Amino acid sequence: MFLVGDAGEVDGVGNPVLQSLANEVERWSGALARDSAVTVLFLGDNVYPSGYHDALDDDVARDSVRLGNEIATVSGPSARAYETQGIFISGNHDWANTSEPLAQSRLKNLEARLDRDRGAGPAVQLLPQAGSAGPTYVDFGPRIRLVMIDTQWWLAEGRNETAIAEANNRLADLLADSRDRDVVVAAHHPLATGGEHGGAMSFWSTLGVRWLLNRTGAVSQDLSSQVYQDMISGLRDAFTRGGTPLVYASGHDHNLQVIRGTEPGDPVYTLVSGSASKLTSGLIRVPGMDMGLAAPGYMRLTFLRDGGVDLSVVSGPTSFTACPEGATPAHDCLTLWPTTFRTVYSRHLKTAP
Repeated sequence: MFLVGDAGEVDGVGNPVLQSLANEVERWSGALARDSAVTVLFLGDNVYPSGYHDALDDDVARDSVRLGNEIATVSGPSARAYETQGIFISGNHDWANTSEPLAQSRLKNLEARLDRDRGAGPAVQLLPQAGSAGPTYVDFGPRIRLVMIDTQWWLAEGRNETAIAEANNRLADLLADSRDRDVVVAAHHPLATGGEHGGAMSFWSTLGVRWLLNRTGAVSQDLSSQVYQDMISGLRDAFTRGGTPLVYASGHDHNLQVIRGTEPGDPVYTLVSGSASKLTSGLIRVPGMDMGLAAPGYMRLTFLRDGGVDLSVVSGPTSFTACPEGATPAHDCLTLWPTTFRTVYSRHLKTAP
């Protein structure tokens, strides 16, 4: 299971991050040689800057290229032959950073594009479906349950306490019903982060404005905002009632982080994988942080036959978030640069019983 977030700003023929990912997806799909043995989770902000535009809009050509480069990671011959899954989760930019009705239009456009491509081969889909908070789930045999939620819906709903309580109850029920499966909850927004949305920014780098907005909780996309704190509290409550997930996978901050749970109701691990096409250097240590790296890359979860679960963080040089303008498929950025990506951190998330 690959975790890649905020990949929606890849133009041209691609970038080294997605090409390295595509190479790995092909290798693992062919080696495991079983249907749906490999899954790629795109953790939101799949189309920058404002979601997937309407068919007659001037920006739709750009949007098509950006989403197409992500779809290409699960479109190789082995990936198609063995039904490798490409699951896309919505982020705030996919919502066009707004609310009804424009947000729903952009989400439906994104969903329709994925549906069209799925009909042509690659097993891609938007989950939860456009306009739904979720949770929705996929079980991979008796060992793994993947639960997906649209956290931007939580933030956009704001004070609709009834709707949010119902969604949290459904989440708790899905966790309680998971039995002995290892549970991965996937969303766009993290529950903990040492990145910019968690306050890692200097006063002077933003002339004080962005720093002040973060410190006062004025930006809903920052953990300091009241609506974000309410979302975290509700999710922790659902986890406490339904069962603690092994992993909460997210993007949103443009770096790579591994954070152990420290508060009641926290998942065992929160993973932030949001540097597929954008990179921010601000990163501070937060409670439970085992690893934080401001570099492009993605993560891989490996579910072992003996019941163990391993995590690998794959990364490359900081300049490898984009190819030069006008690069061709034969350019070094798609042939040589991806070979520089290496596992820079690994650990056992769960040992064999």
